[in-house]
Amino acid sequence: MQLYLASGLENRTRVQEWRDALTAAGHTITYDWTAHGRVQGPQITDIAWKELHVGVQEADAVIVLLPGGTGTHTELGAALAWGKVVILCAPDPFYFDPYGERATMAYNHPWISAKLVAPTPVDVLRLLTGVERRVRLRMAAPP
Repeated sequence: MQLYLASGLENRTRVQEWRDALTAAGHTITYDWTAHGRVQGPQITDIAWKELHVGVQEADAVIVLLPGGTGTHTELGAALAWGKVVILCAPDPFYFDPYGERATMAYNHPWISAKLVAPTPVDVLRLLTGVERRVRLRMAAPP
């Protein structure tokens, strides 16, 4: 399955751990932004294109490891707009409280596929097994 991992720069090490676990299980990461980290200057346009049109658009599912920054939320919005499977992973349940200070409309959007609190890559892999079956069925269905 093609996956994109979205998160904030402060979660770079965590994203790399998840990347390694997911690829070891046979999944492909569409774009690994941790290879370059923060980008500034003229190359920012090229990297923005890669993160959205290679990373998010080519993914079957987007896994968002919260907390995230503005780039993470841009990727989340693009994933929802493109109809991707979106799995939100938060360190605590307060991110999903619609009345809490950390909540956003995006975290409570009806198209979010799953909201997980403090998950491990193994938890997400279990969830992806069912998602992968649905993606394969959707791809095999006649137009």
